[in-house]
Formats: sequence, structure tokens, C-alpha cells
Amino acid sequence: NLTLGPGVYSVSATDFTGTLTLDGAGNANALWVFLFASSLTTASSSDVIVENAGAGAGVYWVVGSSADLGSNSVFAGNILANTAAANTGTNITDCGRLLTETASVTLAGNDAIGIGNCSGNLANSSGLSGGGTLVNGTFVAAAYVSNGQVPEPGTVPLLCG
Repeated sequence: NLTLGPGVYSVSATDFTGTLTLDGAGNANALWVFLFASSLTTASSSDVIVENAGAGAGVYWVVGSSADLGSNSVFAGNILANTAAANTGTNITDCGRLLTETASVTLAGNDAIGIGNCSGNLANSSGLSGGGTLVNGTFVAAAYVSNGQVPEPGTVPLLCG
């Protein structure tokens, strides 16, 4: 049960349990980027919730290997897994996309995945927003930082790596 403001966060790997609240602090274009050197695994009934943001907000999970979402979870964001499939349990609701570079995406049960499932703060979101743009293939973050939180500037270009 953690609340994080917009920014870039680097993590080696995680077994995620509970609720992660992403608080945009009133910025409709808030951006969160989570960089995982290894894997992302969520326990059943884990939630990632975006609040105090808008349709221009973006959440990206860049995963070095595999992503596995537990059953009965609500998950916000676009998962970009590298070396293994982004697998999900049953009854997952994801406002975003599940993408892999070298394997397939496996869905089980009654999963609701895609930008059409965005509600609340992310209603009408394109899923590709978030205070940044692509310029000649390089991700450029816009001025979205508030409350003194400064992203790690060296990690933003990794989105296009």
C-alpha cells in the first residue's frame, strides 16, 4: 500500500502485493515510468490505481524479462515485457496494453485488457499519453513534474531501446 507521484522509478524485480496508488497531483498529463531490470509479478487481488490525473496521463511498465499479473487484479498501464510472455491470471482488468518483444501474450479467463477499459481518472485515455512525445524515435518527457519529484533523466531514453 504505497502512493507515488509522477516520475521514473527503477526496480530490479518485484513481487507486487496490495494497492499501488499513482497520484497525479492534479496534472491531467502525469507520467509514470517503471523500469524493471528483471520481472514483474503481481499477487492475486493486487491493484494499481491512478488518481488526480486525466485522460492525458500515462503509465508504462518496462520489464526486462516477464510480467505476470495475478487473478482478480485491477492494473493501470502499458506493460512492455522483453524476454518472456506477459501472462495474466483470470478476471484481470487492465487499462493499457500488454506487449512483448520476443514471446506471445497469454490471457486466461475473463480478462478485460485494452484502452477501452479505462475508467475514472483515465477515462477516454489513448493509453499512449503521459506528458511525453516521440521525436525521431526518442522519447522526450514534457514538463509534468510537480511537488519537487524529479525523474532520473538517464532512464527516460530506455523506453525506446
